[in-house]
Order: sequence, then structure tokens, then C-alpha cells
Amino acid sequence: MEKIFISFPFEETYFATYLAQQLKKNCDNYEISIYPHNVDGIKHWKNQIKAEIKDCEIFIFIVGEKINPGQIEELRSAISEKKNIWRVNTKPGNNAWSDALSDIKHDDNIHEILETDFESWISGKLDFDGTITKIFKNRKVIWKNPNYTNDGLPLNNQIFNYEKDIIDFYYKHNEYKLSIDYKDHKNEVRDKILSGVPAIWPTVRKKSARPTLDLQELKDDVQLEIGKFRNDTNNVLSAALSGYHQSERPCPCNSENRLIFPEAGPRKSVFSYKQTNKYRIGILVSGGIAPGVNALIDGITRRHYFYAKNLGYADYLEILGLENGFSSLESGGQIKYKPLYPTEENNHDDSIITSKITNEGGSIIGTSRYQPLVDENTNKRIRTLKDIVVRLRAEGIRILYIIGGEGSMKAALSLQKRAEQYVTDKKIDDWDLIVVGIPKTMDNDILWVWQTFGFMSAVEKAREFIEYLYVESKSNPRWGIVQLFGSNSGFVVSHAVLACKSDICNLALIPEMNYNLENVVKYIKETKKENGLVVLAETAVPKDISKYLNKKAIQEILTSDEVNAIKNHKDEMKKIDCHVNDDLRSGVVKIIAWALRNEADKRVFINEPRHLLRSIPPSTIDIITASRLGTLAVDNAMAGYYGFMISQWLTEFCLIPLELVVLGRKRIPAEGIFFKSVIAKTGQPQPQDLVNES
Repeated sequence: MEKIFISFPFEETYFATYLAQQLKKNCDNYEISIYPHNVDGIKHWKNQIKAEIKDCEIFIFIVGEKINPGQIEELRSAISEKKNIWRVNTKPGNNAWSDALSDIKHDDNIHEILETDFESWISGKLDFDGTITKIFKNRKVIWKNPNYTNDGLPLNNQIFNYEKDIIDFYYKHNEYKLSIDYKDHKNEVRDKILSGVPAIWPTVRKKSARPTLDLQELKDDVQLEIGKFRNDTNNVLSAALSGYHQSERPCPCNSENRLIFPEAGPRKSVFSYKQTNKYRIGILVSGGIAPGVNALIDGITRRHYFYAKNLGYADYLEILGLENGFSSLESGGQIKYKPLYPTEENNHDDSIITSKITNEGGSIIGTSRYQPLVDENTNKRIRTLKDIVVRLRAEGIRILYIIGGEGSMKAALSLQKRAEQYVTDKKIDDWDLIVVGIPKTMDNDILWVWQTFGFMSAVEKAREFIEYLYVESKSNPRWGIVQLFGSNSGFVVSHAVLACKSDICNLALIPEMNYNLENVVKYIKETKKENGLVVLAETAVPKDISKYLNKKAIQEILTSDEVNAIKNHKDEMKKIDCHVNDDLRSGVVKIIAWALRNEADKRVFINEPRHLLRSIPPSTIDIITASRLGTLAVDNAMAGYYGFMISQWLTEFCLIPLELVVLGRKRIPAEGIFFKSVIAKTGQPQPQDLVNES
């Protein structure tokens, strides 16, 4: 396999890693070598680089605003080894090459890759016009447009399952860079980076003043109403364990490479609207509903009116509750929204008074799943993003709060990046967009969230339902199959089962564990019980399900859509939205019920209370959490922070870069302490005993 080596300055890390990811995606027969810099001067590192360059077939040299000394050495090595060299200048018109490398002349081995035709990158695909492939076919090409646009999403949907894994990756990466052992770690680093992990720990960025927006300082006495002002040095450490903070380690969390998040809270300097037309804020809910959504909407609305009154633009403020999620922003026709006000003061007949619906379930502005934003076709997705950005500008919406799950956070990141590119390309100075993600999911599987609002409300109600269903199971002896939330994880199932009385649940099945249905049948037969409960998540699919699909009796009870959903479920879970097909849910439950009836000789009933769980009123703690998330989201959006998710992480509320949120979905370690306690509660076999061949 031939190798490609990419040399780049530290300032162009994002571009270089994106280029590497696209090369990996489009050129299967090439191995990509890419190394983050900041290790210049370390002898063993230089030797490692020289060896990589010697082995490579193609040497891509990225020129930014400047060229660092390490790059110069890499280029000279490539020239001496007579490699095919391709120069990419990401800053048209600069003199970095001539300033740093005046003695190096262009020859047949150095090919200029020009920057033109920016439109060819709208699709976000490197090989849009076919030219990049020619590099590797005939060694002569003009590659158009390194001024790229992309949707910001990693190539791999599930790179990490747990926040600790992400922390360990960056921690070890920083530590290994200073160690001779880096050569053993470099493949892991390269593979993660090529899958879409940022090469350096992302930071939350902050916008500067614009002609129509000015930074204004709040009076100190405002703190009496909203709390103490935070500043940019107030940060939350990503890890609590002491091992990450030992001073003798090469990269402790308190060093310059620390893995931190900005603390959420009010800032003294906030944006004030200058002109006397409308200042519009948008709020939308995407995906399924969850207890606490209305409290969150009220928190956002109240806080914005607080700032507007203090800064003197309350008469110009409009908060739009965008109806039914992203579908309200579809191109063509009028935008669909309801005006939101915190109280009845100054409201209109068609408006919503958010203080009246704080404790209600559901979403007062509706919700929906909007497929075009998570379409697997990159071209369609980018076009949809562009259309939405154009619509948001036309409507004058300057801050957009997106309330949703993991897929919605991906949409938030993509929309923020598309808006930035749009403002830059069109040279717009009278409008800008701040996108804020607010986590909402019944599954509790969003990375960097301690616990999503609505989750505990659902778990409490699930516990009640399970105990009621046990009464049914015991009174008329049968085995009950209870299906709860869990599109890719078993948090709801595990917490609900753990909270139940002892001896109620006999088996908890979650997506994180492998199990054979044959072994489940064997275990239930061995219990010799005529009644019991099996509680499972909606994607807890048996490993041996294909064997059951081949049974004629199973084929007679499943629809063709259910069969296809089961066969394709692994591929579907790799897609951007990872949405669970209803046919998968029903098909899996039917097969498990059939097996218990026909192979374990049990009477069986099925109950799926998912919709009941998410439509209940929120608990007190979920009302408080959702309201605080809304309030703090506004505090930091008003200060100019953008492209972040507001979250409670560890014990503090903080701002999480969306680039870290989209690296996967949180899952329960099946061999971890928590799930072991669930197994102890149910008395079921260990996971390995449920997957072993009978």
C-alpha cells in the first residue's frame, strides 16, 4: 500500500486533518501519515518523521500564513528523497513560501495546487470535480479550492462511547508526544484523527462586535439579580479523577494543554442591538419530546427579556418559537412560528405566555424529525444547510437555540459552520448567527452531559409501570416483555430496573451487551417460573436473530418491513441520525415473544410504554435543570459565545464545544460497575454467559 505524508503548520491543523479524512475516504489504496506538530526539536521524533517521509510515495505540503521550522526540514527530506511533492497554499497571495524557502526552486517534483472555483467545495466532498483522484493517477493536477466548506461531522458516527475515552485519548496524546513510546501510540492517534477527532482539544469561540451589534457592559448592580459575572478565566476541568492532575505527569490538566470547558454564567460584556427594527431570537425543538422542554423554553424567554429591558431594546425584541422543529425553516412559503413572551405584558393574541406552561409535558411549539439535515447524501445535506442559513438571515434571526438529541447537536454544529462560511463568502457585515445546542433526550446518551433533563422523570415513571406490570404478570401468571427507550444505549432500562423492588425484573437486555436469544430461552426455562418480566431497550437485538429470521413460523408473523429493518439495523445505526425504525422495535419484540412462547413454553404479554414515558409532566428536578440550562444558554449567547452545547458536566454548568459532542453517543460499559449492579438486582447470568453458544 502506497503512503501519503501530509506536512502542515500548526495553524492549519483543522484543514490538514479534514484533508486527511477525505483522502482516507476517497483513496482506499493509500495509507495517510499525519502528525500534529508542537514537538519540534525532539530527536527521536525527527527520526520518526524522516522514516515516514522516506516510505511515502506522495508528500503534500500545506502552506499557511507561515511555515514552521519542522515543515522546512520535512520538505527538504522529501526533496532529497525525490518524492512527488504537492504544494497547497491555503492563503492565496501570501509570501510564506518565498520568505521561508527562497532557495528551493520549482521542478518536476513540486506541483502547485491552485486555489480557484470555491463553489466546487459546496458539497463538502474533496473529490467533487474529480481532480483530486488524478493526483494519484497521472501525478499532474490543479486541485481547485482549498478554501473548503464542510459540515463539521466526523466520518465515523461512533468513535467514542464514553467521555473518559475522549479524555484519555487527548491526555495520552499530549503525554506520548514527549515520549519515545509515541511510535507505539501514533497509529491510534492517526486512526482517530482520520476518523474525525480534532487533532487538538477544541475550544469554544467568541464573536466580536459587528456594525449592527455592539458590546455593552452591564452595570455592577445587575449582579444582584442574575448572579456574579464570570470571566474568560473561569473554567471547568473535564476530568475529576486525581490521576489526571498529578503535577509530575508530563501533561497535567493544569498545564497549557489542559482539557477544560468555559464555566457557564452571566458575563459583564454582552451584545446590545443598535438599530430600531426587530432583534429576533429563534427557538426550536427537534426529535422526540421529553419532560422539561417547556420549562427550558420559558428559561430562554425570561432571560432574553431580562437583558432586553436592562439594555433598552425590549420593544425591539422578538422571540420566535419555531413550530415543529426545522420543518418551519423549509425554503418556500412563510416561516412558521409563535411569538413567545414570559408574562402577559405586551403580548399579542397569537402569542404564547411561557410562564403558564413551565410545568407541562410535551412541547408548546411542537417538534419533528427533519430528515434532510441528517441525509447520508452530503450534497443534499449541505444544500439544506445553506437554504436554512439563507432563510435565517432573511428572517433576521441572530441567535438560534436548538433543543434536541445527538442528531440535533450534529445539525447545530453543521449549521454553525455553514453560517460562518456564508458570512465569509458573501462578505456580510450586517448579520451573523450564533447557534447554541441544548441537550434533550430520553436515552441520556449525549456525550458530555451528566444527565439530560427528562431522563429521571421517565425513569421514575418507568419504574412505576414495571411494578404495575409485575402485578399483572403475577395475578394472571405470564411472562411480560417490556420495551423501553434506548436507541443505542441502555440507560433507561438499567436505571428503571435498578430502582424496582427486588425479584420483579428477571432480565435486563441492553444494546451494549451481546446475547443470544437461545441462551435467554434456556435461562428462563431454568428459572422454572411461570411469571416474570424481561425489560429491554428498543435496539437490544439478539446476536443470533438471523437464525430466527430463517424460521418459517417467524416469517409468518413478521411484515416484510420488519424483516428488512432487522436485517439492516447495523447499517442503519451507522447513519448520522441513528434513528430507530418502528419496524425494528416491533419485529424484535415479536421474535422474542415467539421464542418465549414456543421454545420456553411460557405465556407471554407485551407492553411498550415509551410514548407514555416521554409525555408525562416533568419532575421538580427536571423543571429546575431545564430552566437553568435555558437561562445559562442565554447568558453565554449574549456574551458572543457560539457553536457550543450548554451542559451540566460533573458538578458545574459549562460550555461544551459541539466538535466534542458529535464524536459518538454515550453507552453503558457492559462489564462496568454500574451494569454489574443491575445484574445483581435481576439475578440474570453474566453477559458472557448469555452470548456463549448453548
